[in-house]
Amino acid sequence: MSGARGALRHEAAGCAARALESPPPVGLVVATEVEARPLLNGRFRTAKSWEAAGRRWFVGDVAAVADDAEPAACVGPARETVSRGRQQPVVVVISGYDRANGAAATALLVERFAPVLVINFGIAGAFPGSGLALCDLVLATADSYADTGTSSPQGWLPTEEFGLPLAEVGGKQFWNTFPLSAPLVRGAAAVLRRSGWQEEGAGRAVRGRRLRRGPFVTLSQVTGTAEEALTLEARWGALAESMEGAACAHMCALYGIPCLEVRGISNLVGDRDRDRGRWDVTGAAAEAADAVQAVLRGEILELLRGRE
Repeated sequence: MSGARGALRHEAAGCAARALESPPPVGLVVATEVEARPLLNGRFRTAKSWEAAGRRWFVGDVAAVADDAEPAACVGPARETVSRGRQQPVVVVISGYDRANGAAATALLVERFAPVLVINFGIAGAFPGSGLALCDLVLATADSYADTGTSSPQGWLPTEEFGLPLAEVGGKQFWNTFPLSAPLVRGAAAVLRRSGWQEEGAGRAVRGRRLRRGPFVTLSQVTGTAEEALTLEARWGALAESMEGAACAHMCALYGIPCLEVRGISNLVGDRDRDRGRWDVTGAAAEAADAVQAVLRGEILELLRGRE
């Protein structure tokens, strides 16, 4: 373990030394290699990779414009934004699945690399009433630990039953739910719309690459029955579920780091299809990776600087 800590300190020191020459990094937390691969094989240019603390780490950058051409979807204001040729330093960590892994990786990332923003990305399952389809893109407005609480003769009860919040930061108490910055989520949605996604809302249906915003839930036990799906959806009003999102948002709240959660829909939550015949993990992971790259090429970092 000491060797792993030393390796991480060494790489962090190198990044700190380069901080005077480049903008502060954006940290990306992704659960699995399958979810990370579309990003790492896309516009991300790896300068260095290593293993530490049981995780794979990558340092590199995402160019505002690819070496070959501009994104075809960029027109108008977006074209002006991506034409600057900036490079955004990025640290990627493949955390491992479930919330303990997500929390630990996020905390290590923040401690060692001091990112200006953390983006948790990957796949998610959509609840039946969400209207989402496979490979739709969703931005979380909040994420809740949906199975942290207690059972009782009256039914399941959330953390308020304990009388102790999960976290308290600057006098603000967090129970099951960790809201994400509304201005930041709006800014990310605007960048994605300019990059070719179309956002549904107010009964307006769209075609092509679809984007939604709304609450997520995080569970260690993946929902595998239609009955459970309906119960969770009614309880939390959530669009989708993952296994890491609330944990990443939790750590970012503790450290005061802005956080986004971006996920592609890989499956519809309900009676579990054990052979995954109706899942599209590859397509959902690619959609999330495309969205992360679009955000890093857009004005989101200017929005962050405006918050400082």
